[in-house]
Amino acid sequence: MPGSRAMMANLGKWTDSPDSRFAVIKVGGAVIEEQLEDLVGSLSFLYRLGLFPIVLHGAGPQLNSAMEENNIQPEYVGGKRVTNPEVLRVAMPVFAEQNAKLAAALEAAGVRARPIFNQVFQADLLDEHALGLVGTVTGVNTAQIDSAIEAGCIPIVCSLGSSSTGQTLNINADTAATELAIACMPQKMVFLGGNGGLKDGEGNEISVISHKDDYTRLLQEPWVKHGTRLKLLEIEKLLKVNFFGLT
Repeated sequence: MPGSRAMMANLGKWTDSPDSRFAVIKVGGAVIEEQLEDLVGSLSFLYRLGLFPIVLHGAGPQLNSAMEENNIQPEYVGGKRVTNPEVLRVAMPVFAEQNAKLAAALEAAGVRARPIFNQVFQADLLDEHALGLVGTVTGVNTAQIDSAIEAGCIPIVCSLGSSSTGQTLNINADTAATELAIACMPQKMVFLGGNGGLKDGEGNEISVISHKDDYTRLLQEPWVKHGTRLKLLEIEKLLKVNFFGLT
């Protein structure tokens, strides 16, 4: 989980992959809001080298702003946003807007991009009592992603899912990115966030984390909570399925 600017600067090093779908890149909403130009520049570089990363985005800060405008207080359980019908009503247009915004920014830079709003994740309710309309992924349909790449487009995927009854469910973007990576098994998995990477309890950025030496210890730290804790758990899940291209 390196800082987003440093990570984007290093994306160009991964140009020797024989597979055009060499990476799943999870982009936090803060990156779209604050570092869109840098992100588009990095993705444009990869595109011009014939590489088509699968980009999955969140929209946390944008949704928080929209909820504040609607006098809705955000709530979280285990790093996941509690999503009642009112929150979901506000969230869907926010996610759609960010999905289209990133795709449009890439198109304006000469990069063909295809927004994919809600056709990838099949999901069931995770815990309706505690979390409301939050989904746990039960299946990943890559048809729209494959179609986009075959057409020469970078797929821009939103972290929403659908239940078997057609109910739209909110899926944590880190969790969605993990499930997408497990389904596609790319050579690289990248988490881009707007906070400069994982920071310790004093606010200092941690430059390197060893899974063997640091994982158990970090989970016991009181400052590892909410989204930070969830990211570590998702990375552990990737390693358990022999996903060795993790960055």
